[in-house]
Amino acid sequence: MRRPFLGPALGLSLGILLGKFFAFPGISVFLFALSLFPFLWISRGKRHFLLLFLICFVCVGTLRIQQSLTLPSCHISYFAEGDWASLEGEIRSLPEMKEKGKRKIYSFLLHSRNIYQHKELSKTQGKVQVFLFNPKEVPSYGSRVRMWGKLLLPKRAENPGEFDYQKFLATQDIYAVFEGYGAYSLKTLEEKPSVVTLPFAMIQKARNFCARRFDAFFSFPMNAFLKALVLGMRRGLPEELRDDFVKTGTAHLVAISGMNITLVAGSFFFILLCLGIPQRGAAILAFFSTVAYVFLAGAGVPVVRAGWMSSLFFIGILLGRQRDLLNSLFFALFMILIFDPQALFQVGLQLSFLSVFSLILFTRHRPEEWDMDWLQSVTALLGTFPLCIRYFSIFSWTSLFANLLAIPCFHFGVLGGLATLFGGEIPIIGSILALSTSLFLKAGIKWIQFWGEQPWGYFHLGPPSWKLILFYYAALGLVFLTQRFLVERFKLVRSVALSLWILAGALFFLPAKSENFVLTVLAAGQNEILHVEFPSHRHWLVNTGRASPSNQAKWTLTPFLRHKGVRTLQGIFLSDFSRRHTGGLKELSKNFFVESLLIPKFLGVPSDLQPLRKNFLQRGDVIPVTDRAGFQVLDVVQGHVFLLIYCEGKKILLLPTWKEKILKSALPHLKSLSPIDVLVLPAWGDPSEEMGREILSSVLPAWVILSKRKPSLNALIDFLEKEEIPVFGLSDTGALRLEMTKDNSSLSPFILLSNPKKSLH
Repeated sequence: MRRPFLGPALGLSLGILLGKFFAFPGISVFLFALSLFPFLWISRGKRHFLLLFLICFVCVGTLRIQQSLTLPSCHISYFAEGDWASLEGEIRSLPEMKEKGKRKIYSFLLHSRNIYQHKELSKTQGKVQVFLFNPKEVPSYGSRVRMWGKLLLPKRAENPGEFDYQKFLATQDIYAVFEGYGAYSLKTLEEKPSVVTLPFAMIQKARNFCARRFDAFFSFPMNAFLKALVLGMRRGLPEELRDDFVKTGTAHLVAISGMNITLVAGSFFFILLCLGIPQRGAAILAFFSTVAYVFLAGAGVPVVRAGWMSSLFFIGILLGRQRDLLNSLFFALFMILIFDPQALFQVGLQLSFLSVFSLILFTRHRPEEWDMDWLQSVTALLGTFPLCIRYFSIFSWTSLFANLLAIPCFHFGVLGGLATLFGGEIPIIGSILALSTSLFLKAGIKWIQFWGEQPWGYFHLGPPSWKLILFYYAALGLVFLTQRFLVERFKLVRSVALSLWILAGALFFLPAKSENFVLTVLAAGQNEILHVEFPSHRHWLVNTGRASPSNQAKWTLTPFLRHKGVRTLQGIFLSDFSRRHTGGLKELSKNFFVESLLIPKFLGVPSDLQPLRKNFLQRGDVIPVTDRAGFQVLDVVQGHVFLLIYCEGKKILLLPTWKEKILKSALPHLKSLSPIDVLVLPAWGDPSEEMGREILSSVLPAWVILSKRKPSLNALIDFLEKEEIPVFGLSDTGALRLEMTKDNSSLSPFILLSNPKKSLH
């Protein structure tokens, strides 16, 4: 069999997919697989043997994913109630530190052993992601510790397009997060690692040693980039540069990747050959160096994939057998999935596998030539294009040019960084190595920044359907088959295949059809942020979120707008000048074209808004967007805008504040609206029960949306429930999507998607 790992890897992958999305009884699958073994023995050498062999691995994949998803009764996630607890366990990752103002945040992975909670001691098991804020001591890998803090479930995504931290951790079998605060949040019980973890502790100490040497030889941010490129430590990377890497399609460069492993392994093997070491001896040394570097680099999925491939390549040299890159790739996939079936759902594995698979199928270059060839970048881009759009909602055509120079610069930087690790203390030579490495990295960063600043270099595209993705890959596969196996007389078939593939790619750029009015109230904590989409893809925004302690424009609004495929905002309304509503304006203006900024007419306009093109709002202003939809300014009181959004006779009112004087001043204008369909209440401030009831009685809302539930609103919520007015808290539902058509309207919560849409009358 030429490629013995092709069938097992595909069968295992199919089984994992079936076990993930369908509830097959595990015992039935096991008995079925067991019953196939006699037939396998009988059918040896026959045609249907391969089919039975494939079915067996499908069963293995189903059992492995079900085993991974089945949590024992003592799993730590069952204790994650958000309460204070004392947790004990062993540290199983190298603690990484990130500074945020005056806070030092240490993060690491803990294997839990027991928990003391609600005056009860319980045995536990399972992994926990730990964050310690300003602890007195920093633990080491493998040590047994006791911590005091809060045990929580990972934060789930509350808005479309937002990074789903809960889902991300679940693919790594992590279902709980622990947060400790202060100097005495951690105590080391036993510092010496166990016999089992001792080899891994030595590897982590080596990683820590290398990180300290990078800090000694290089200044910031070059040391941070080298720690990310060589050691897989990404927490110290400057956040202001991350957007440039995303916009230019070069984010893979700041993640330790398979290309780095291939580069290091290939370079080491080549150097050994140049030193006169026989090929087999060089292969043995290169094999062990590759394995060591996989662990040194943090053993991420792309790194492990490249490590398996490189190891199989060197083993092939030792055995004197011809290498088969495709078989090596599927061998790596099989080994990864057999140990970690949930890795199949990790974005890193999918993109890494597809990029290498595309290079193997569509190029005839050797692996050591991939990193420097511009055509290889094009091939990898075409192979991963659909999934990049699906997961990141951005397409950068300038990535072809950005990668052209950035890849060699960063790879020479990696080689220079490794050389500096070993020779940095040698007089003159060490200085030359450090200087040349910094120059390569700086050149790569400047080149990426240049392309990232070009607004025409990237597109925001909404996530495509899986049907379109499958169509694209089917068409691409047809192109490959016709190019490799069809003879000259079938040129017409080749042309059809190429046309289908081009059509599939073009469909990704077609805007989604939407002739309805859609209002999305984003879950933003203490802030009110509304996105309004009118027919013909006209997008407006009300408020921009805060800039600190977390930049909501960067982490919430930008991913949401990219997810919607938005590149131009027709306008941004500011309901007031508070920092929680204006803080994200600078970030948004960097990533989107903003045609107009509409702010209340008030004497105290903040200085940072002065350079921007503004339209001042005053009472009675109407901003029509379509014939029967737009905005109306009901009143402007002390810099607070009472904004009404209307469409097809439906009315949505945003209340900007709970300040009683301001509400009393605007109350006469609100009474003329009665009744309204949706009332969005402010999160900041505490209303008086009397004023709250008067507002509600005046506007008579059909539905009420609360940005955040809090005790001061309990009386108001009780009043609404007595009046049988539905109340939706964004902290429970996530973002709320209100869609209006000519016939009816519906409200869809982002988190509670299992609930049927409710009609709005």
